[in-house]
Amino acid sequence: MLSKLPFDPARMVPGLHPSPDKLLQGRLFSYQDTQFYRLGANHMLLPVNCPYKFKYSNIQRDGVSRPDKNGGGSPNYFPNSFGGYKITGVENNYNLANATVGRFKPSDEDNLSQPADFWKNELSPTDRQHLVENIASSLGNALKEIQGQNDPNIQKS
Repeated sequence: MLSKLPFDPARMVPGLHPSPDKLLQGRLFSYQDTQFYRLGANHMLLPVNCPYKFKYSNIQRDGVSRPDKNGGGSPNYFPNSFGGYKITGVENNYNLANATVGRFKPSDEDNLSQPADFWKNELSPTDRQHLVENIASSLGNALKEIQGQNDPNIQKS
């Protein structure tokens, strides 16, 4: 397992800095890339490098070189009807120059005005019929629960 440990001399305790030696600076710069090449981009997910008894759980996926299940077959979008992800409700908003950065409720998103505008102003009657047929054929293969969840969205738009 020692061969799977990445060592990075550039990771120092805050407040400590390396000397201005050019050879050391070059090694500090290239060492992490060397570990990526040797162990892969997901080397921090190898069991020997992971925090003990900690399960990182989000809906993001990485490449095929992951040593874990990479989320398995759960959907990688939110909200969904299958995952156990919950909104934490923590609000840590802060202001930058011209924007507010923070967590916002997904219910505040406007997901329907753009498709409604596309339907009303861009599609010809033939294109509308094709779109309806495509949506119906795709939803026909979905679970009844999912079909029922899409009815209000279709009627709103």
